[in-house]
Amino acid sequence: MNKHMHFRTLYFTLYLLLTGAASLAGQNTPHKSNIYLSALGGVGTHTTGTISLDLITPNNVFFSLGYRTHARNSPNVPSDYIGSALLFDSDGIPDQQTQLLTLTGGKVIPTGSPRIRFILAGGLGFGNITRPVNFVKENGLFNNYDYDKETSPSFGLVLNPRVEFPLTRYAGLSVGAQSVLSSKDFSVGPEILFHFGFLRERTR
Repeated sequence: MNKHMHFRTLYFTLYLLLTGAASLAGQNTPHKSNIYLSALGGVGTHTTGTISLDLITPNNVFFSLGYRTHARNSPNVPSDYIGSALLFDSDGIPDQQTQLLTLTGGKVIPTGSPRIRFILAGGLGFGNITRPVNFVKENGLFNNYDYDKETSPSFGLVLNPRVEFPLTRYAGLSVGAQSVLSSKDFSVGPEILFHFGFLRERTR
């Protein structure tokens, strides 16, 4: 079984655990759990993208299962590297990219309004990092170096505090900060997310 199959199996197992916890929580309290999808990303030291399945229990406990990708110009690119923007990203420099499955938890801090809440969350991420290696000088058509790509395991800590705005029962957005301290890289910066699902109960 390859690593991608391992990730899919693990993610599906965690998804079942999360939805099962939501069901049990809903049975033991008159209030319902909120479960929803979050997606988009941010900028900072890296360009980031994320998608996650989030759960808020009736006791204001937060859980999230997600996938994150972080990309930046690889720091080991030779100083005289010349590349084509057509082959890589907008500046033509090879990227270092980290992909992580994340499991985070934390606390929801309600406010006097159902349309705003604070979430303090953190947890673990595990996945891989891909970077260019073994640069060899050449007179290529699109760049002046040839290189290989190396992929290795990566794991680390994830911090993701944010302010959520459940504008309706089924849609909202949030602003916050994301920080990932992994075994091979460090990322920090602001983040904007859109949310879709069961975000809150009906207001009276």
